[in-house]
Amino acid sequence: MKTKFKKALFLHITSSNKRVWEHDLRRIKSFKHLDAVEIWLENNDIEGSDVKFLKSELAGYDIIIHAPFINMSLISSHKEINQTSIEILKKTIDIAKDMDAKLVTIHGGAYPIFMDLKEVEDVFVQNFAKLMNYAHSKEVNISIENISKRRSTQISYPVMLADIERIAMRLPDILFTLDVGHCTQNNDDYRSFLRKNINNIKNIHLHNGHVDGSAHFGFNKKGDLDLQEFLNMLTDLQYENYVSLEVLGEDDIRQSWDILINTLT
Repeated sequence: MKTKFKKALFLHITSSNKRVWEHDLRRIKSFKHLDAVEIWLENNDIEGSDVKFLKSELAGYDIIIHAPFINMSLISSHKEINQTSIEILKKTIDIAKDMDAKLVTIHGGAYPIFMDLKEVEDVFVQNFAKLMNYAHSKEVNISIENISKRRSTQISYPVMLADIERIAMRLPDILFTLDVGHCTQNNDDYRSFLRKNINNIKNIHLHNGHVDGSAHFGFNKKGDLDLQEFLNMLTDLQYENYVSLEVLGEDDIRQSWDILINTLT
């Protein structure tokens, strides 16, 4: 299968422990046919020397950044939380600039159950536009990711691709990270979205999932995402950006990587 996209794995930076970083870097570098690394920068309270270290260690790979998202939101009913989240994400954009990262993927967060969806969209558009303007000034690309359903006292956003398409009508220059595993969980039509938005999709998060169930498990296990069909579609559409394998667990990651490479050859 002749493909144009670049294949990526995740590096989790969730602490300041460099020994953990070094262990994960050695593991990642052992994978063949790897083109890029997506750094989940949950701990973005890192110094310039840390940035230089990571950039040096990943020389030869394209770098993508997944922005921190735990306990953050751009759509909280508390303006202070939204503003603090914006400042944290601006710092992430600065780090991405220093690393020459190709993209920063961002989550919208969650909103309280009593907020109206139109109000949520308005708040998101206002806050994400600020980040887009800041990223543009730094010559960094940022994207919004669709996430899995979470409905309790807080509701995730954006979940359905229809939400993202409504946002795009108001922010025409917005870029996307399409999480196809979350689409599978949400029983959402990623095929139509891919065809319509292929030029604005800069990254794809790839993992297995069950409709209305779990996700982020490997293709060595039974799930509801047809990997062969999905890869065929990317080939037909001549998708040429990034596909990041977002599977959890070292054994599942390695087995899923082998399955991905074998499916492509």
